[in-house]
Amino acid sequence: MYIPKPFKVEDKTALFEFVEKWSFGDLITTTQGAINISQVPFLIDQEQGVLYGHLAKQNGQLAELEVADDLTVIFKGPNAYISPTWYQSENMVPTWNFQSVQVRGKACLVGEKELLKIIDGLSQKHEAQFDSPWTLDKVGESNLKAMMTVIVGFKINIDDIVGKFKLSQNRNKDDQLGVVTGLQCQSDEFSKLIADEMLQGA
Repeated sequence: MYIPKPFKVEDKTALFEFVEKWSFGDLITTTQGAINISQVPFLIDQEQGVLYGHLAKQNGQLAELEVADDLTVIFKGPNAYISPTWYQSENMVPTWNFQSVQVRGKACLVGEKELLKIIDGLSQKHEAQFDSPWTLDKVGESNLKAMMTVIVGFKINIDDIVGKFKLSQNRNKDDQLGVVTGLQCQSDEFSKLIADEMLQGA
């Protein structure tokens, strides 16, 4: 990933927390020149530096996970268009602010017991926002067994993690403030999230 110095994030704690928050990633494998991509909800074990996920058993990418020449997962956060009219400086051009983290590593398949932990962990994480969270024990044993026969769990040992947070760090303070103000006036959630991230880094 091309990362100009002002936008590079090397703090592993910050990168892991980003993955925790924006955990729906693009799983990309390259095998003998062929590229395969799947969208996967991930769990991250920050202490061990491991990602956990699952794929449908019929997904052809499953057979490539352990033998791929390269395996990358891309986690994308908010992104927003930046209008040159928001800068104080003249002769500026449009651009885009965004946050993204890329993980590279080696994958291996896991057994049924660990797959069950992955499914349970994902449901606990995402159901926590609701007043009456759904839990895995609400699924009948026969239905649960049937579900487990059509998906396969895997884990990725993280070898490298890099982040690119492009938040106008290469602009002067007046231009940055103009961008924040412009973003805050937009109606979409991502623009406001980018503005918040810029203010936190100011």
